[in-house]
Amino acid sequence: MQLWNCFEQLEDPRRASGRRYTLVSVMKLLLSGLLCGRKSLAQIVLWGRSLPPKTLESLGFNRTIPCVATLSNLLRRLPIQQVERALSTYTLQGKSLLEPGSHIALDGKTLRASHHEGVPLVHLLSALITQTQAVLGQLRMEEGENEISAALRLLEQLNLQGSIVTGDAIFAQKKFVN
Repeated sequence: MQLWNCFEQLEDPRRASGRRYTLVSVMKLLLSGLLCGRKSLAQIVLWGRSLPPKTLESLGFNRTIPCVATLSNLLRRLPIQQVERALSTYTLQGKSLLEPGSHIALDGKTLRASHHEGVPLVHLLSALITQTQAVLGQLRMEEGENEISAALRLLEQLNLQGSIVTGDAIFAQKKFVN
């Protein structure tokens, strides 16, 4: 299975009328740009416009690529859970997520450069399978929420039977002992 194939299972949130680019081709452009070191939508668009016609064709474009606004609007409407599920399908490719005795590490991070113009910083809490380096689950923490309550919400969503769960010192609470 190629990485691109995982995008075919995504449901396009856009109306059919006026759609100039397929969702798969847009996702190919975004991922290719990120893999080539572009860190913003503007950089991805500039990079995409510099590609030779054959490369654009292999990504699914005729002559032009979407502008920054089109990419931004699409990404805002695309359910992140769908994208995560599609990418994890590719990453795991039929492998079992958890084996008995798997080590799961909980960790919270603040996304760099996620705060601008009144939008609060984005804080994520992830559960990582250390053996495979696969993210088992991730959630965005609500504004003002701490890692402890977010971890309890995340752990409720995951089936961790027989796994060893670790975290940093903030998780040394009685609520987690079980």
